[in-house]
Amino acid sequence: MRIYLRLAAAAASALVIALPMTAADAATVHVLTIFIHPDDPNIIYVALEHGGIQRSLDGGKTWEDVSKGVDYLDIHVIGTEPHRFDKWFGSSARGFFTSEDPAKGWV
Repeated sequence: MRIYLRLAAAAASALVIALPMTAADAATVHVLTIFIHPDDPNIIYVALEHGGIQRSLDGGKTWEDVSKGVDYLDIHVIGTEPHRFDKWFGSSARGFFTSEDPAKGWV
C-alpha cells in the first residue's frame, strides 16, 4: 500500500509524494516535515511522527528508511544547512540528532 500526499505548490502545479506504508501505519503515522533539498530537488526527506525518517534520492519514486541511530522514532523536523550535503539535523520528541550521512546513522 502507498499513501499519497499532494502538496499544492501553486494553483497549476503540485508535488506528489508516495510513501510506502501499511494500512496500520496510515492510521498512526503523521507527516510533520517534508524537506526538499534546495540544491537538488530529487533529495527529499520526510519526518514521520511515530514512523522515523524516510529518504528519496529520485524525487519521491523510491524511499528508504534512514532512521538508524534514532532511539525514538517520533521525528518532528529534519533539515540541513543551505548548500551543504554533509551536515544534517533532526529532532524528535526526545532529542536532537546530527548526521553527516543519514543513511549511515544519526548521533
